[in-house]
Amino acid sequence: MGKTVNHIPYWQRLWSYLSPVVLDSITSDINENLEVLLVRGHIQLCTQRAVYSYEHKYENFRLLFEKLDFAKFKGEKILLLGLGLGSIIQILDSIKKNLKYTAVELDEEVIYLAETHILKHLHVDLQVICNNAHHYVQVTEEKYDMICMDVFIDDWIPDEFLTLDFCLGLKSILSESGIVIFNTPAFSKKSANTSHRFFTNHFKNAFSGAQLIDVHKNYMLLSHSDLL
Repeated sequence: MGKTVNHIPYWQRLWSYLSPVVLDSITSDINENLEVLLVRGHIQLCTQRAVYSYEHKYENFRLLFEKLDFAKFKGEKILLLGLGLGSIIQILDSIKKNLKYTAVELDEEVIYLAETHILKHLHVDLQVICNNAHHYVQVTEEKYDMICMDVFIDDWIPDEFLTLDFCLGLKSILSESGIVIFNTPAFSKKSANTSHRFFTNHFKNAFSGAQLIDVHKNYMLLSHSDLL
């Protein structure tokens, strides 16, 4: 599923199958260390403890999207909360064309890296907004057909996003037949328990038809199961 961007020289792609190639390294006020690596032919954005983006090999969303029936998805307006390098856009664009993307990302350096290494090579309708995702959900007047929540700092989700109020905020900006996809960590017993409590106590209270899908050390929370 999906195609990698092809601006990387062949020799670098070949070498990356032997050892990761560092394409960029930067520090920001939000992320202490951000590295763009070429790993087995694909561009990856990572911090010390987490992978933020990995082209179409970003497996939590890739595996989830493979389970969804996009023939049933009639919308076009996609909201991404958390940008990374744009893996979700790459994967979705390979499944369904002519979607309209809005990406909200707090870290200016992440936006810079995304635009430098991936976004300028894509041919999609995309608006990138530098803002806090929590604030954007509170103030936007737009309605979205799909909301992909993918906000992390390293391998944890800030507490302000793990509340019933935030889930209700997502619901308030969702179109009538829209869907929320909320990425939560499950790479350890502790993180899995925390994510499961959030699903049970908050997410499911906001979305009565919610589903939890276990994929690749993550729990993907769906507001409803209509696309499954």
